[in-house]
Amino acid sequence: MRIFTPAEKVANARMSLALEYPFYGSIFFRLNIVEDPTCPTAWVDGTTLGYNPKWLSQWNHNQIIGVFGHEIIHVIYKHHLREELSPRFKEKHHKFNRAADYALNPAVIREPGMDLPPGCLLDLNRWSDELAEVIFGQLDDEDDNDSLYGGKGNPAGVGQGTMPGEVRPFKKGKASPAEKAIEGNKVDQWVRAAAMKAQGMGKMDGHTSRMIKHVVTPTVKWEDELQMMVESMCKDDYTWSRPNNRFTQQGMYLPSMHGQTMPDMIFFVDTSGSLNERQLAHIMAEVRRVIDQFRVRVIVVYWDTAYRYHEEFLPEDVLDPSWTLNAKGHGGTGFRKCWEWMDENQDDIDPAGIIFFTDCETDEWPMDDPGIPVIWCQVPSNNGRYIDSYIGSMPKYGSHVRIPHSV
Repeated sequence: MRIFTPAEKVANARMSLALEYPFYGSIFFRLNIVEDPTCPTAWVDGTTLGYNPKWLSQWNHNQIIGVFGHEIIHVIYKHHLREELSPRFKEKHHKFNRAADYALNPAVIREPGMDLPPGCLLDLNRWSDELAEVIFGQLDDEDDNDSLYGGKGNPAGVGQGTMPGEVRPFKKGKASPAEKAIEGNKVDQWVRAAAMKAQGMGKMDGHTSRMIKHVVTPTVKWEDELQMMVESMCKDDYTWSRPNNRFTQQGMYLPSMHGQTMPDMIFFVDTSGSLNERQLAHIMAEVRRVIDQFRVRVIVVYWDTAYRYHEEFLPEDVLDPSWTLNAKGHGGTGFRKCWEWMDENQDDIDPAGIIFFTDCETDEWPMDDPGIPVIWCQVPSNNGRYIDSYIGSMPKYGSHVRIPHSV
């Protein structure tokens, strides 16, 4: 029986990713792959995947593929971006890595032909399909040391609770919010392109399809409510319910561009100081979801105690990889005059549905029913808890849903 050299074993694993696992291989070969003898095992930061050749070559073929798959899934799940969402994750870097490994290792072992080195972090009884942020909150603190990576005191990387690789923050944690948004969109594009390639080669199984659907859609849980609203708005029957004001002045009665074929959806985004970057990232994901999946014009209105700024987006806008939201505000919270702003801008907007994103930390609500569907989306406050003391004063119309916190 031939014994392969370490370089040959790694080369064979890379070949298998390209031919047998095209979904993972497509993403793998977009990364900068480097040998890094200074790291205990392997690592990835969304741009580069490094590995210790001596450590990696001790494993069999399926395990080497599994290690590469493990690092690729870190990128797919955007763990290199998500550590930056909370100071707690940054302060407990190794703990976040442990949580991320528990979250993704079930996906690795579900892939036929992929395996992991012995002793890796895996607990299917507790975490077979859970977010890293949730697992983080359920883990006990442990000393930050290299033994979890098979480093000091455990050079072989074998033993209870070993991590087959590390996820490092994108741009060493120094990326701007705009750079993080671009990186997140890039990963989404990589995943979609990889899925198309795998489907074209007949290599897309049900498990991978479910994982992709989970990854490229937001983590919030109110999709059914949103779906019902948008489907009620997006009707194909063309109506003349609202004339185009630009032509009525010329004596012509023509349908408006904001008719039923392209209805307006208004997102009132609470940009008070009580909302943080993680919550705004959730909101951006949902705005992108609506624009990407439905034929609507989305008008995002940034509001704290009053109107601050608004942006308009059409379906083609999300094709731009640099697409992001430019939130303005950070004052108090008060929605009482939202309808007044809509009345003042009625010549430019024709809302068929309204969505509020807020932590509900206010008693100043627009009390009059606008006569169109409204969803009140409550996000958790900075401490991860819902503010219920103001719920009693909320309007009785519309649907009140909670967006679950991720920690």
